[in-house]
Amino acid sequence: MKLSVKNILKKSKKLPGEITYTGDEENEERKASIINIAYDNEKLKKDMNSIPEIKNIDKRNNLIYFQGISDTETLKNFGNHVGIHKLTLEDISNINQRTKFETYENYVYIVVKLPELKENNLNFYQISIVLIGNNLIVFTEKEFSFIHEIIERLEKNKGIIRSKSVDYLLYSLLDIIIDEYFIILNHTAEELEDIDEEVTINPEQSQLLDLKEIKQSLIILKKNLISFRDLAMFFNKEDNEYVLKENLIYFRDLTDHILQISDNLDLLKDTTTNITEIYLSLIGNKTNEIMKVLTIISTIFIPLSFVAGLYGMNFSYMPELNWDFGYFYALGIMATMVVIMLIIFKIKKWF
Repeated sequence: MKLSVKNILKKSKKLPGEITYTGDEENEERKASIINIAYDNEKLKKDMNSIPEIKNIDKRNNLIYFQGISDTETLKNFGNHVGIHKLTLEDISNINQRTKFETYENYVYIVVKLPELKENNLNFYQISIVLIGNNLIVFTEKEFSFIHEIIERLEKNKGIIRSKSVDYLLYSLLDIIIDEYFIILNHTAEELEDIDEEVTINPEQSQLLDLKEIKQSLIILKKNLISFRDLAMFFNKEDNEYVLKENLIYFRDLTDHILQISDNLDLLKDTTTNITEIYLSLIGNKTNEIMKVLTIISTIFIPLSFVAGLYGMNFSYMPELNWDFGYFYALGIMATMVVIMLIIFKIKKWF
């Protein structure tokens, strides 16, 4: 799993409140689309491609989905109509925000990171949310399936989502995003299991690089999750003006899921570290085995070199040189030395 990092420093110097899209160039030509769903337990009304004004929006709960924040002109007009501060609009168009929440006079602004695993590459996409009155407004760069899952629940009246207030809709949205973290964790756990088996059988350098990428991804996931936890705990407070007391239990459940993911992330980080240590240990043992073999070979040749060097000295008189079978005697002595040394090494279990 490889972490994709891009557009981190794309934001240029500009005036506060200036709306500039900082995402991928491929999205810059994307035209904004707006879906406005007004609902209650009995009726649902769906409008598309219009800029609603908060004061003219149906008094029922509303989910407004703004897709295509690269269309900064439409984003600016929409923000002015619904009463969103220009600094919030600036943050919405800048996709390099961290997970956070900010309270304004009449609304709360939320930023969360949606993880997406595609072709073993881990990407994070910014989801901006504004909760203003009985209206939940969601801003994204491009189309995502999670928002359509929420829309389908509303249209088909699945569960209790239509009978609840808009803060429950916020919970449902955050819960779906948190579920994506579970999916990433399961994939990472399976990937680590495969690498663990490969390392045990045949450790290779590519496995170490994979472990490094996984650990980097886990660190980023943990960083986003800590901010996500702070966000969930903010909505857990009894005196929170944005959440009804009857819905606090859902945000507590969301916090519990976040803590569970956090624990699993720590476990996976420890597993990654353990597999890395096993890899290095196996590589070290393999290197030691190679050095042991080379040392044994070198040790065997020490006495052979001595014999060869002895009879290679340039003296005028060496009686053994005149023996008829002196050469074979020398070879026999060398072979005997090799056998004796091998027996000694075997007794000492050096190989």
